[in-house]
Parts: sequence; C-alpha cells; structure tokens
Amino acid sequence: EYDKASNIIKAHFPYFNGDLKLVYNIMGNKLLLNNYAEANGFDPKDLGMRAARLTQSIAKRKSILANSIVKKKACYELSQYFNNNERKIIVFSQTKKFINELKKDIPGSLIYHSDLKDSDKENVLKKVISNECKTLLTVKSLNEGLDIPSLNTGICAAYTSVERDLIQQSGRIGRFEEGKLAIYV
Repeated sequence: EYDKASNIIKAHFPYFNGDLKLVYNIMGNKLLLNNYAEANGFDPKDLGMRAARLTQSIAKRKSILANSIVKKKACYELSQYFNNNERKIIVFSQTKKFINELKKDIPGSLIYHSDLKDSDKENVLKKVISNECKTLLTVKSLNEGLDIPSLNTGICAAYTSVERDLIQQSGRIGRFEEGKLAIYV
C-alpha cells in the first residue's frame, strides 16, 4: 500500500512542479486549476484528477506511517523496558487510533485525547501525577501546557515536520532534571 501510494505521488507530483501548496490550492479553486492547466498545456479535467489522486495518496501514506505496526511494536517494547526500570512514560502519537490500539497492549496505561470528557481528562492527569499510572498515551492535545515533573521518558511516535511540535513533545518531560529521555520512533 505504501509503495503504491508512493508510486502515484511520483507519477503525479511533477505536473505541479513539486509544489504541494499549489496542489492543495488547485483542489479548492477551479479558476486556479483552469489557469494553471492552460498555462502549462494540460487538460483541466486530467489535472484535477491528478491533484485528487495525489492528495489521496499523500493522505494514505501519512495514515500508513502514523499507524504502523512496527511503530506500535517499538512503542510497546520501549514502554515495557522503561516501566520495568521504574520510569514514567508519555507516548505521543499522530492518531487516536494508534493510541487506542496501543492501550490494549500496555497494561495500566491511560489515554488522554480530545474525545474524553473534561472530568475524564482531569482524572487521567490526577492518576499520572499521583503515580497511579506509569504510562500516558496521548496525541497532540498534550504537546503544550502539561507540566508533570515525574514524567521522565517521552516516546514520540507522532510524525511531524513542524520543529515546534518536536520541541513541545520533548519538553513535556525534559525540562525539570537530568536523566530524562525523549525517544523518537
């Protein structure tokens, strides 16, 4: 599936001079699509189809990467290793699907994401702060604003090309004392 999506991307991306922003702009603007097609000698209908297939393939490839079985296995094995060594872990994921599936494999782990009621979010954080929970699984909702000094290991399984997100994720555990770890999977 990943290779299939990659091949579609390789086949269609050159039509847009490798400009992903252009592709997304064309998808939402028929006038821009027609003007770009005319200026470059393309059939607008064909170019629109290429833009659609390209964006679908990019989304498919991102989904494959975000929910990779290999990534889940690595997160599980790392959490087991660090839990056995008395470390408190936060795992950042790209998707709720990933952390919901990972929770099934990591006993005693808790999930924190936007689908939880506010009261449930508070209960999760209380359990993490009071050391009732050694592994917290989350998505980007905890990238910023969470300060729990006892968290000493961060596993960043969320793909991001945004440097700020990487800094925020590692900052959830790394700012209070030496010996804290941020691991990127």
